[in-house]
Amino acid sequence: MPAVDGFRAWAALLIVTYHCWIAALSPMLPLTEAQSLLAAGYVALPFFFVISGFVLFLPTCRNGGDFGSKRVYAIKRVARIVPAYYVALAGVIVLWPFVMARYLPQTPWPLTSLDSVWMLFSHLGFLHHEVLGFRTVAGFIPGDGFSYNTVIWSLSVEAVFYLVLPLVAALFWRRPFVLLGAAFALELVWRELSVSVAGVAERVGLGPVSEGTLGWLAPQLITQFPAFMGQIAVGMTAAWVYVRVLRGGIDPRLRLRLAVGVQVAAGVFLVWAIHRAGSAVFLGPWEQPYQLSPRDELPAIAFGVFLLATALAPGPFQWLWTNAVARWIGVVSYGIFLWHLIVLKFVGVHFAFAATSLRAFLGLLAATVPLSLLAGWLSYRFVELPAMRYARGLARRVSSGQRGVEPAPSAAT
Repeated sequence: MPAVDGFRAWAALLIVTYHCWIAALSPMLPLTEAQSLLAAGYVALPFFFVISGFVLFLPTCRNGGDFGSKRVYAIKRVARIVPAYYVALAGVIVLWPFVMARYLPQTPWPLTSLDSVWMLFSHLGFLHHEVLGFRTVAGFIPGDGFSYNTVIWSLSVEAVFYLVLPLVAALFWRRPFVLLGAAFALELVWRELSVSVAGVAERVGLGPVSEGTLGWLAPQLITQFPAFMGQIAVGMTAAWVYVRVLRGGIDPRLRLRLAVGVQVAAGVFLVWAIHRAGSAVFLGPWEQPYQLSPRDELPAIAFGVFLLATALAPGPFQWLWTNAVARWIGVVSYGIFLWHLIVLKFVGVHFAFAATSLRAFLGLLAATVPLSLLAGWLSYRFVELPAMRYARGLARRVSSGQRGVEPAPSAAT
């Protein structure tokens, strides 16, 4: 599905642009509409959750609810995510003296204390976001990414989803809309409880504190896996509908016309939802946009419908996401995601783009985007691609061993 790569590309570029804007201290833009759309750039991360739900659940839908080999699934997930992530962690440690020593000089270099070693092992196990916010770690606030590559907090959420998916895939395939509603209900309950727990802690005198555990209690709780179940379920439901529509016997010409109509309507609604999400968002340095629930749910729902309709639409209506440039950026988007904050802070420190101005934002953007694209390509070419090739071979051997027959054709993997 070529359009999926294009959606990854646009989401990655939106995240990079949003972080450049935040790094320039959120300067005002000439157009109010552009300001609101940019201020809602954080919704690109929920878009990635929708895409993950769609892509990873699609094989189950195509196989009639059969999830397949969990061992093969685990091999491919580990190969796809872990090596590039570990290399990015190493990049944080290696580049620390050139960036963080100037950016946050009070923060110690990783591996120089027991706390930082403990943090490293939390990151290696994808538990950094689950555990670091509930324990004071001297000098590292927040603890995700050693206060440097903080965007990797979301990989903890992804890792939980990877573990949960095999357990719920068959049930979700049988009752997709029931579980979609349940996921949204649990998500909203979790977010409300997160704010309530933090409020109780404050009222009894346990917090908040400016540089300690409880000062981060609400944002730490509100960005755990349960708070994104609805967005992931939107992608899974879209995958289910996609397969049902293609196999439903609908006249192809009617299907294409309906898809275009839904695509246009969903696209308009998506732009409106993003604008609405950003219209009141002007973040301070310690605020979390995900506290704005349910405002950020509307863009995720609209995006899921738009993704589905685009995947079903005729070729010309997919061009923005299937052209060669968009697909290439989508292919290297994981590396872009892992490295863009590392690049951004390096650029900000060494080229002094620190003023609150539109010029600073454009300067950061002009330097960060091409360097992030380069880092993403290097990650894909020399880390991700070799790992995935090895995983495919290993998966074929595991599959053949489980079946007791010759290795399956490559198309089956």
